[in-house]
Amino acid sequence: MNEKRVLYSGFRWDHHDEVSGYHHVVASSADYVDGGALWGGHSAVGSRLRRVNFLLIDVLTVVRALRYRSVLLFYPEQTGYFSAPILRILGKKVIYVVHLGEDYWLERDDSLFLKLKRFNLRFVSKFITLTQQQKSIFESRFPGKVARIPHGTWCRTHNPAQGPASDNKLHLTVVGDTYRDYALLARIIDFFLHADPNVVFDLVGMKYEKLGESRHATNVVCHGRLDSRQYQDIIENSLFLLLPLKFATANNALLEGLVAGVPVICSNAHGVREYLPAGDYVFDSIEDLALKVQRRSQLTQAERAAEAEMLTSFVKENYSWDVIRNRVIDYCLV
Repeated sequence: MNEKRVLYSGFRWDHHDEVSGYHHVVASSADYVDGGALWGGHSAVGSRLRRVNFLLIDVLTVVRALRYRSVLLFYPEQTGYFSAPILRILGKKVIYVVHLGEDYWLERDDSLFLKLKRFNLRFVSKFITLTQQQKSIFESRFPGKVARIPHGTWCRTHNPAQGPASDNKLHLTVVGDTYRDYALLARIIDFFLHADPNVVFDLVGMKYEKLGESRHATNVVCHGRLDSRQYQDIIENSLFLLLPLKFATANNALLEGLVAGVPVICSNAHGVREYLPAGDYVFDSIEDLALKVQRRSQLTQAERAAEAEMLTSFVKENYSWDVIRNRVIDYCLV
């Protein structure tokens, strides 16, 4: 029996669009244990059915791994129940892609589930982290077993950089929920409400109740579920994407902005600079952010277009899924 190379194990998150999610590293569906194709794969994450689905992924991964050299679990936080020790007994290389912070993997001890996850780590052959900060922490625990290979995106053709929004407002778009600093965002909204009412915050895919009363501010638009065209229109209508972060890991929103040629301005969180080009894309205070808004509102259309071209070239060279996929496969087989 010929031994195959890499078996991929995981699923696609419901909130990921056609370019987001680490499932894009899968080179062939024939080598993929896809949770979405199994019973319960379209149930809500956190439900009993979905937990059973994650368990089924792990069981089928062990069964199918017999013909493979290496097994890549790209969402082990959800699916890695018991497969790692069994796969190692079978002589397979086990690779985990780590998405959540070190508190989840190395510090929290509040459930039997997390204790099991931590126990499994000793059987993992290699780890892939998404930032250098994560790599340094895991390297201290698992020396020689960690590589930093970031999240990726598909690089589609982007529209030319747009001029001012049709309503003559300065739109800052804030996307996503994971590791978002809602307290900081609430302070930013309140600051601009009084300092510059011309600034409008378009909020997408957030848990708006976490913002408290700020979600009702007159300079805030809380968008419901959007199709891909509506989402793209909001991004392209932005002066920039604003990401107030507590921690930077697989930041789909950041890459989506760069692919569209739209600047992304982030709070100075661990790891975020690794996903950004060189330049003025990180803020250290609300006053610093206000200066960035002012400067960017004064850019000419030619300056916007030149920056958009630089951003799309940067993401294509560094974060295209084709590039990331090849790096992952090479690492799994070394």
